[in-house]
Amino acid sequence: MKKLALSLAAAGFVFSASPAFAKSLEGTVEAIDRDRGIVMMDDGSEFLIPKGVRIGNFEPGAYVKLRFDAEDGENTIKSMRKAKPKDEFESGNDGADEKIDG
Repeated sequence: MKKLALSLAAAGFVFSASPAFAKSLEGTVEAIDRDRGIVMMDDGSEFLIPKGVRIGNFEPGAYVKLRFDAEDGENTIKSMRKAKPKDEFESGNDGADEKIDG
């Protein structure tokens, strides 16, 4: 039983010491500054393009899903792909999730 407790404690330490999982965001690209390596989104957020990574045919106005790491105040892109915009009904912003009886 002691060995199990020690193993679980060690596993908990390993998990707590590991880096945070990548975050994600969906939105519209406002601008891409390829010289500076920055993608700017329409909500004002900025994401760094890692050195050696090429951003293909993405252009301003594209709706994308980003996975990124947020560390030391910088958001670094892990992946970026085209996505389908969600309409208000799908996003739940129109109160459609409320139950209606009758």
